[in-house]
Amino acid sequence: MNNENELRALNMQAQMISEQLNRVDSGLMEIDYLKTSLDELSSVKENTEILTPISNGIFAKAKLEKIKNLMVNVGNGIVVEKTLEETKGLLDERISEMNEAREKLLDQMQKLEDHLIKIGEK
Repeated sequence: MNNENELRALNMQAQMISEQLNRVDSGLMEIDYLKTSLDELSSVKENTEILTPISNGIFAKAKLEKIKNLMVNVGNGIVVEKTLEETKGLLDERISEMNEAREKLLDQMQKLEDHLIKIGEK
């Protein structure tokens, strides 16, 4: 493969990795927001009126009962009942997984950059 084609391929790889990093970062921000929301939810008084989502952009008014458990989608359409603390634990696990994926992507990006430098030196 000549240098020009190799550079083009490496740039495409770098762009794909960058897009993956952006998705991971967005996911981490979303989970962080969710954890904050769960903390706030635990301090909401019973019978507080809330808006609950029915569908994208459609809400119904509801009164909140004491929150003991949450229904959590654990994948493949399976929903299980979890305590607030168990739910936060699942989110912490997801954060760890996403941080590991982020580190691997950063490592791949560094290897690509190193390879690009080597090509540039030729």
